[in-house]
Order: sequence, then C-alpha cells, then structure tokens
Amino acid sequence: MRRFLIYPLILLLACDLGGVEIGETSSFIKFFDEGNGVAMEQASSGLILVGTITGDDNQTILTKVDNNGNIEWVERYDDFVGNAVKVIANDGGYIIVGDRINDTGGDPVTAMAIIKTNSSGQIASANTDSVSFNSQNFPNGPLPSQTDFHGISTTFDTDGNLLVLGTFEDDQDLDQIIITKIDITNLAQAPIWWQEYGENQRNSDASKSIHLNSSGNIVWSGSVFTVSEQTVETSLRSYVAVPDSEPTNVQTRGDDPNDLNYGAADIQPTQTGFGIIGTISGNDPALTVQPTSIVLVRIDENGTIINGSERTYEIVDNSVAVGNSLFATIDGGLILLGTRQTVTVGTDVLGNGENDFFLIKTDESGNIEWTQAIGGGGSEEGAVVRQAADGSYFIFGTSTSFGTSRMTLVKTTSLGEIN
Repeated sequence: MRRFLIYPLILLLACDLGGVEIGETSSFIKFFDEGNGVAMEQASSGLILVGTITGDDNQTILTKVDNNGNIEWVERYDDFVGNAVKVIANDGGYIIVGDRINDTGGDPVTAMAIIKTNSSGQIASANTDSVSFNSQNFPNGPLPSQTDFHGISTTFDTDGNLLVLGTFEDDQDLDQIIITKIDITNLAQAPIWWQEYGENQRNSDASKSIHLNSSGNIVWSGSVFTVSEQTVETSLRSYVAVPDSEPTNVQTRGDDPNDLNYGAADIQPTQTGFGIIGTISGNDPALTVQPTSIVLVRIDENGTIINGSERTYEIVDNSVAVGNSLFATIDGGLILLGTRQTVTVGTDVLGNGENDFFLIKTDESGNIEWTQAIGGGGSEEGAVVRQAADGSYFIFGTSTSFGTSRMTLVKTTSLGEIN
C-alpha cells in the first residue's frame, strides 16, 4: 500500500461561497435554496441533480441545470428520499431510486422506492411509474413482514431493464445487500429476479454505484461491519456476479482483526477495470475521534484487486478526511472527491471552515498530480464528482452554515481552481 501525506501539496481556496455569481464562466459556485446534495449525473446539455430534505416531511428535489449551473426546471416528490438518479437513454427521462418510509403508528418500515419521470421530471403514471418494494414483492425469500428495504443505486442491464442495488434487514436484524431486476416499462410488476448477498452475523452496506463489466456481469462494492461494545470493525468488499447468481469474485480489504478499518463509498469504471474510493481509519477505543484517510483500491474487469494498486491519502498525521466519489478523467487518470476536516498544524490552519470539499487528481495508478480544497466559513460535504468534456470538474454536495444546509454545485477549471 502506498501512503501519501498531502500537506505540502494542498492549495486552499479561501472562497466566500455566498459571493460568487453564476454566469458564462469557466468556473462557478452555485447555491440552491435548501436540501442536501446526494446524487448527480450528466444529462442532455447539462446536469441532473438529486437533493433531499429529511425529517418530519421527507422530500426529494430533482433539478435540471445547464453546464453553467443555471436552473432549467425543478420537480419535488413528497414522502420519498432519493439516493441515485439515472438517465433513460432512449427518451431522456430519469429513474430515481431511494426510500419511502411507511409510518402507520408502530415502528416505521422503509420500502425501496423507484420513480420514473419524463425529460421534464414529471411522473406520467402514479400507478406504474412511482412504486415501492417491500417484503411482499419478494415472496420466496426468508424475509419477515416488517423488513426494511433501501434503494441505493441503479443501472440498466444489457436488455434495458433496471438493476437496483439496495439493502434489506434479514430475520437476524442484520442489513444485507440485495440486487433486483425490474421491467422498466412497468415498475409495478413483480421483479424479474432478485438475489441477496450477505454474510452471516455481519452487517453489509452497498456503496453508491452499480455497473456492468464488458462481459455483462454485475460489479459493485460495499462494506461489511461488526459492532461490538467498544468498536466497529469495518472491511471493504468488491463484488462481481453473473446476473441472478451468487458472486463469482469477492475481494476484501481490512478483514484481518489487526487491520485498519476500510469502508467503500463509490465504484466507477477506469481504463483498467474499476476504481473504489472509500475511507480507512483506526480502531483505537481510547480515541474519541479516529483519524481517517481517503483510500483508493483498483480492481480489474473480473473484480480482482490489482496488486500494488492501493493508495492512501492522508492530509496530515491524525487528521480526518473521508472519500466520497471518483471519476475516470479524459487523460486516463482519476479525479477523487473527499471531505476534509480543517486541522491546525503549528501556526498553519489547513481549511476554510469546519469541512471542505477536497479534490485529488491522480494518474491512472493513483499517484497524486495535484490537490485542491474548496470551502467557505461553514461546512462542506462532498457527494459526487464528474468531469466535463472541456476538462473542467463538477462537484455536487452540501454546504451548511448557521444550521441551514443547501445543495451546492461547484464547477472548477481543469486544475480544480475557482476563477
């Protein structure tokens, strides 16, 4: 494992996030009225953004913007918490996957929820295009009637149907991963198939993306964790599976009790297979806050971890940084998005507020080319990073100041700068 200490390379952008105007520029910072930024995909002549408001009244906000961040339309969906969005290629509509909470007076039960919209974000049919899946949709599995389901991510298979990556709570009250194939033409029909992936006596969680490799097999990543009285032990997983079958390859980082904790946040295609970004942390019960670093692991097309590919990016010793998202860049490298906590080193303050968006540009092997921190006086949390055709970068996430959280979209130059 190669470890990078980033302190000498860091560039702080002391931006006043409230004072930047949108316009025809190569970079910008755009605030939206409210909500947490959770998902972003590139769409026709712009971006599609998913934000959420959670609490007593859950709501998902779908926003279409052009490449300069100007809003084209906004749609809101009540009683729904979106986690991912996908563009429907043949008609320009959208699929949103997430959760719907059913609270009938007892213990609230969460169902996996899917919304299908047209190219303007409108639901054509509430009966077939806005549905929820719970244990009744999976009658052949060992699932109790009060099982919680969560929709995390989605993609299309080779037939154009939906593959939905999620989790459910088994009869031991442990979270396990589930993948469901659903007919996109009528979401209300019973799933074509579903398959669960779990580990005995351990909780499983899925990262925010699911893909197909060149053979049509399903590729995703996640984390497995065990909670004891004093610690939480977490290990990273990558999975490759033939559709409707058990995994053909499961790779692990952090399963040894003496290892550090590994967690997976996102997986994306690269030139040599797939890259997984996550967080690596200590497990010292004597520490109130564990130091954490961003970690990158690369796997080949068949899901095997590439020897020597692991990279750890540590801001400074005993600092806190987490990996959020990654994307393959035009030049064959990678752009990594993390969230970095402000830290003081001697007389130097590394950061602009409580937390910053943190970009790391690497070559194809994960070696650092440059880093940038972007933040204001509040707290920023990264969700997704993408690269535009001109080499610039889009960051989507959340900015919180004075107790108010707002979806935030940032466009940087090809070097991660704000002009």
